Amino acid sequence: PWQVYLWNTKGGWYGKERCSGALINEWWVLTAWNCFVDSSPLYSTLLYSSPLLLKPGHTMVSLGEHDLTVEEGTEQHIRVARYVQHGPYARGPSHSLAMVKLAEPARLTQHVMPVALPTRCTQLHEKCLVSGWGSTIPGQGEWTIKPGEGYMPQPKLME
Repeated sequence: PWQVYLWNTKGGWYGKERCSGALINEWWVLTAWNCFVDSSPLYSTLLYSSPLLLKPGHTMVSLGEHDLTVEEGTEQHIRVARYVQHGPYARGPSHSLAMVKLAEPARLTQHVMPVALPTRCTQLHEKCLVSGWGSTIPGQGEWTIKPGEGYMPQPKLME
């Protein structure tokens, strides 16, 4: 219920950039830094013209989604009011964070809830639960949300 789907409202359905994130509370979503265009001159020059990036004013957040090809009646579609990126992405994957503020608060239901935080910290090399609509096989995406497992990265990979 906390998994959200971010998409660009410009272009056709299959041409839209897509990212996922987690609902933190009624107003905020946590997602990846590289989902959004940075406003610095370097990134604006290199990336802003790309149709594959979410842009302010053209981004919608869908909550309560399960199957992206079906309107199930549980969805809420809310525009993005603004986003805040954590530092320059060039500093590495440990800085790949962005916070998205919704234009209106999400209505909390059994299908839309803030992320449940763990009761303890995950240890290195321990499996973690992950979910999303992405692909684990190049060229093949998923339209239905899928759970999976991943491992905590090693500290030197995070630096």
